[in-house]
Amino acid sequence: MYYPVTDYIALALIISFLFLTLFICLLCLKHERIKKETIRQKNAHILDHGWNATEVA
Repeated sequence: MYYPVTDYIALALIISFLFLTLFICLLCLKHERIKKETIRQKNAHILDHGWNATEVA
C-alpha cells in the first residue's frame, strides 16, 4: 500500500533537518565573529596601554 502521509512526514523531517543545520551554521558564524571581535578588542587594549603582547599572552 502507498501512504501519502509518509511523504509529508519525510518532507517535514528533511525541512526540519535543513533548518536545524542552518540555525547551527548561523550560530557558529556568530560565535566566530564574536571571537574575532574579542581578540581585536584585547589587542587594541594591549596597544593602548603600551604593553608587550608577548608578556601578556
